[in-house]
Amino acid sequence: MKKICVIWASSGIWKALSEYYKDHWDTVDTITRVSYDLSQNEDIKKLCLSISKKDYDFVIYSAGVWYHRKFEDLTADEISAQISVNTLAPLQLIHALPEGIKFIYISSIMQYIPAKNMSVYASMKRATSQALKTISLENSNRNILDIDLWAVRTPMHLKAGMKKTVWKEIDRVIPKIVHAIENKQGSTTLFWDWFLMIYIVFPLMRVFLWLKK
Repeated sequence: MKKICVIWASSGIWKALSEYYKDHWDTVDTITRVSYDLSQNEDIKKLCLSISKKDYDFVIYSAGVWYHRKFEDLTADEISAQISVNTLAPLQLIHALPEGIKFIYISSIMQYIPAKNMSVYASMKRATSQALKTISLENSNRNILDIDLWAVRTPMHLKAGMKKTVWKEIDRVIPKIVHAIENKQGSTTLFWDWFLMIYIVFPLMRVFLWLKK
């Protein structure tokens, strides 16, 4: 019997992924924002306790909070929420999980280059990805996968304030995510153009920013 848990699967990619798994797996549990507010430490603790008692095969941490504004325009609560949801909650969760459960963290390729209106979001994604890589080095029994995504047409980007960008459609992304979840570990990026962004475009942008100083 295969069991999977998707955290914050109320809309977008993760709702679609949950629906896919419901047709292919025996047990698919979805954790919504209403059930657990992961910007609150008490709710993080409750979620850790609940999931640690289940014998899941996979736990997918798809929760994320992003406010598409300059750092000076963010409120203290918005800064705190991004830190808690994007970093504190996933690290506490993996700490609580038994080693046999595969933990999948959904990150962003925007962690690789400074960008306007992403100060806290991008830095927290970077911090968590680096922490998971280190955890894997420390404990080879931990099965961890970090998936780097870029812009996909979902309510998250519209809610964050982005009106125009280079979107990928959800139906193109889901098969790639499914394959990565079931076959990969460590860190992965899904599309060739996203690879180009990380390994060619972003490094060149770093050089440009350095020369511009």
